[in-house]
Amino acid sequence: METEFLKEYCKVMEPLATTLDQLQGDSNCFLGMLLPKLIQLRLKLKRLTESDNLQYCASLASALLTGINNRFHSFLDLDVSDSHVPVKHAILAAITHPAYKLKWVTPEKRDGVTQLFLHAVVRLLNCT
Repeated sequence: METEFLKEYCKVMEPLATTLDQLQGDSNCFLGMLLPKLIQLRLKLKRLTESDNLQYCASLASALLTGINNRFHSFLDLDVSDSHVPVKHAILAAITHPAYKLKWVTPEKRDGVTQLFLHAVVRLLNCT
């Protein structure tokens, strides 16, 4: 029973630990990684909570998912309103990162994110 619990615990905590390791790296860690990694982590935890294979750690997976959703709500919703400047910077950093571009953006958010990028480019061109 203890070994089953530990296996399940590792299964739930592995995505979080991996994401934290990647975002805390001394090298090859960029702001452009933040949103794609958070969205990927949320998706993995969501799949774990929706699966019926968790006998001992279902509440842990659910609590992790709830915590991430609460803490990073405006980031994960890709809220590009004027009051969320850090979100805009994170979005611009992610879509200009060569490894991510627009791959991580859901289809319903793609137009808004693309418009944000185009406005940033136009502002930059007008400054020079």
